[in-house]
Parts: sequence; C-alpha cells; structure tokens
Amino acid sequence: MWVLFSILTVLFWGTSDVVFKSVATDEPGGAAELLACNGIVLGLCGILYGLVAQIDFRPIALLYYLPIAAAYLASMVCYYNALPLIKLSIQSPVANCSCALVSILCVVVLKQTLTPIQAAAIVVMVTCMALLSRNRETEHARQKTYPLGILLALGYFLLDGIGSFLDDYILEGTLSADEVFVTYALIYGLLGLCCLLYLRRKQPGRPLVTHPRRIAGALLETGGQFTYVYAFAYGDAVLASPFIASFSAVSILFSRLFLREKLTKFQYVLVFFILCGMFILAIE
Repeated sequence: MWVLFSILTVLFWGTSDVVFKSVATDEPGGAAELLACNGIVLGLCGILYGLVAQIDFRPIALLYYLPIAAAYLASMVCYYNALPLIKLSIQSPVANCSCALVSILCVVVLKQTLTPIQAAAIVVMVTCMALLSRNRETEHARQKTYPLGILLALGYFLLDGIGSFLDDYILEGTLSADEVFVTYALIYGLLGLCCLLYLRRKQPGRPLVTHPRRIAGALLETGGQFTYVYAFAYGDAVLASPFIASFSAVSILFSRLFLREKLTKFQYVLVFFILCGMFILAIE
C-alpha cells in the first residue's frame, strides 16, 4: 500500500513544484504568498477531512507534532525562497537528497533494515539526484543568486531530512496517520494565516492570490501531504523517503516540458536510473 501512496505523492509534488516555479518571482513576499496560500488551503482541507472522517483528534497531538512541523515549515521557507534564484532542475534534486539522511537515521536509530538490492537502489538514486544538480551552465553559476539558491536548497535538505525521520518515529505509535495529517494542516494553516496578515499589513488591499496557478499548486501540494503521511504510515521511511524524493525526476521532466529548462542527454539517463530505482524499491 505504501507504494501506491508514494507514487501519488511523487506525481502531486512533482507537478506542484513546476506550478510554483512558474509563478515564482524575485519580489519580496513571494515565498510568503506561497506559504499563505498553501497553509490556508491545507488548513481548510485538514479541518474538512477531520470533520468528515470524524477523526478522534487529541489536542495533545499539537504539542507532540509542533517540533516536527517546525522543521518541515522551515524547510519550505528555504525551498520557496530558492525558487526564483536557481533552476528547478538544479534545486529539486539537491534538496531531495534529504532522503539519504532519512534512510541513514532510520537504519541507525530506528533499526529499520534494507536488503542489499534496496540499499544499492537507494545509493544509485541519491547519486543520480546529486549528479542532476551539477550546474553545467558556467554563466548561470556566476550569477549572484546561484550560491544563495544552493545554500537554501541545502537548508531544505537538512531540515526536511530531520522532519521526515521524526515523522516516521512519531508514527511508530505516538500518533496515528490521521492525527498527523490534521495536526500538520492546523499548524501550517496557522502559519498561512500569519503570512496573509503580514502581506495585508505590508501592502493593504493586496489579494491573497495574485495568480490562479497558486491555488492549483496548493491543492496539489495538499494532496501530496495527505498521501505522504500514509506512505510513511504503511511503510518504513527508509524505503518510502527515497522513493518519494524521486519526485525531483518528475519536476525535472515537467520543467523541461512546461518551463523550457534545457536538459542534457546525460540528465535524461540519470532520470531513467532514478525511475529504475523506484521500480526496484516497489517490487523488492
């Protein structure tokens, strides 16, 4: 079951990545707009899901999950701020190498196990994602925004890796998958509301959504958040994390189709090997 939820997460997040990149700007507040839109959409969906599914929500879940949500949200701040600074085909694979950190922590701390074939597949996938991030355009590397963009992508790498590991840890018995989704939605929704108030105070009368695609991206992001939690709940993070992180391959392919970012033949080969790694993790 975790494979199905992981595939859905890959598709949701790989697509939302491209949607957000297409509306990313260098304007101050660009990241705040994405956080506001995503947070409010996710918060409303979380409340609706909790009511419809009649989730037995415990308020203590907010206290348990707050540190994990903080790590996730800080990683999203890094990611959204990096969007206008570097190409998505560079940013996404760098950031999503966080799956390597998750796998290591799960093996060392949670004592989760890997077969030799699964371990080899993860190594290949992470290596390919790292190679995809290599910037082959010298003139782009000289831009002042490039180092900051890479630094922010690395910030996402660290924070998301810690958050994903703690997510799997807390799903081992402390909180249910339903509680995790609703709790994260509420916390993210609160952050989104704060970002909206900040934007309105900074620019009175400014609409929340300046581009319709932000709503579409937020809905895709929300769908991915839901399937992500259940992928971790039904499977071990040591496998689910690298599988889901491969959504960077979808982002790269879609950025080529819709954003006209150029890919080399070598990069296409790397994407192919990532897909092969996903297939191995799914059947092994």
